[in-house]
Amino acid sequence: MGLGTDRISQTDETPVSRRAILRSGAVVGTGSYLARTGIETASAQTDDNWPAQGYDPENTRYTAETVPLRTDPTVLAEVDIPAGQHADYLLTSSVAYLHGAENGVGAVHTETGELLWQFNPGEGPVIPEGTDGNEILARDRDGTVYAIDMDTGDPTAEIPVGRGYGLGYNGTGQWFAPVSGGRIVSGEVGSPDVTWDTSVEGVPFRPAVTGDDSRVLVSTVTAPPSSVDLDDPESVDAEGRLYALDATDGSVLWESSRVGAGFGSPAIRNGQVYWAGADGDILTHNVETGDRVWEFKTSGSFPRSPAVTTNAVLAGNRDGYLYGVDVDTGEQIGRLPVGAPISAHPVVVDDVVYLGTETGSVYAFEYGGEGQLWEFDAGASVRSLAPGNDRVVVGTEAGYYLLSGDGPPADGSAASTTHQADSGGDEAPTGGDAADVPQRGLFSNGGDEPDAVSNPFNLTMLGFLLSVVGIVHQMFQGR
Repeated sequence: MGLGTDRISQTDETPVSRRAILRSGAVVGTGSYLARTGIETASAQTDDNWPAQGYDPENTRYTAETVPLRTDPTVLAEVDIPAGQHADYLLTSSVAYLHGAENGVGAVHTETGELLWQFNPGEGPVIPEGTDGNEILARDRDGTVYAIDMDTGDPTAEIPVGRGYGLGYNGTGQWFAPVSGGRIVSGEVGSPDVTWDTSVEGVPFRPAVTGDDSRVLVSTVTAPPSSVDLDDPESVDAEGRLYALDATDGSVLWESSRVGAGFGSPAIRNGQVYWAGADGDILTHNVETGDRVWEFKTSGSFPRSPAVTTNAVLAGNRDGYLYGVDVDTGEQIGRLPVGAPISAHPVVVDDVVYLGTETGSVYAFEYGGEGQLWEFDAGASVRSLAPGNDRVVVGTEAGYYLLSGDGPPADGSAASTTHQADSGGDEAPTGGDAADVPQRGLFSNGGDEPDAVSNPFNLTMLGFLLSVVGIVHQMFQGR
């Protein structure tokens, strides 16, 4: 990787400045935004910040507060720095904060692709997890929680807590750091002290925090820390556990177990916690009592976190399907075949679902209306997705792309093909040529769609279409 240089090259190998190449669009960078150690300062625009990774402390991976990218994307920038982990990038109204596999974190302007600053305290990724005022909360995989000035990239505080994956944040100053040795550590932004330190069984992952800040939900894998690769946690033959902790003192309020562990964070909505696992099941518990509400089973595996809207749980499976499940009943609304294992967490912006696959495809689907909006070939397994403000930042195991809705699509990069969803069975996808499938609404099988489906109000309300025997459609109500 071309580290230690202030210049990168276009595809014709003509040296140009980094700023020029990132503005030129559809260009491969060999030095990239994290080319040097230390900090580079510049002014970053940070208005309208999203509060946390996953859009909220509850890890729903759903927001209606920004504009989705609907049209075939243009590549504004392409740089060969791999995503540091299977973790989202942090995106504000005009700046993306991107983690690198070996190179800390950098701030990139989403209008121009320009590097604003970079922070690299060591040799591993620094995952930006949320914002607190004018500071970013970030977690070093090797054990430090950082507060970083959003304008300059200067660290304003750092607290060593131990090696771990992810960081939970309640949006009002309290953070929760999972430690691989079997602990959850909590502290306050601006304080060097640890508030509480609670032991759990197994290796914990990024927590979710209830909307009233009273409880912290965290899942673990009951395996030795040495057997879990924090850079790419994928498959460990071990049980999983789910803990509900008191956010004030860290006491364990309840816990539950499952056969197959998952590596994604649980998600919380309306008093229920949704927990997807490697055993192919989605388990739902009452946040207050821990009682099981419902269980959804497949023959595949859910290695990542689900997205949860007001009415649906969307979970990507290694069997090549995106599953839609009713949030209240656990009944399958439908499933969407994409022809390859889904490797990145699904993300929902307004009425558009984004997902990435192990083979490098990124898809945008519209709920109940146009079906597939576009497909982008990222060329390598997708690890991170951060959509919003008519942009999508895609992180892969080979590098990252900054996609824009401005202008014509890059040749050979995006294509508006379609996929059809079905509503039953656990058989694996058959692949094939999706371009021959007629355009349909997401999770619908019918031909001509009723007015209720194409109505813009219903699209905005995240209406899903349920198909029964190919002709009966049922709209479930949205936000």
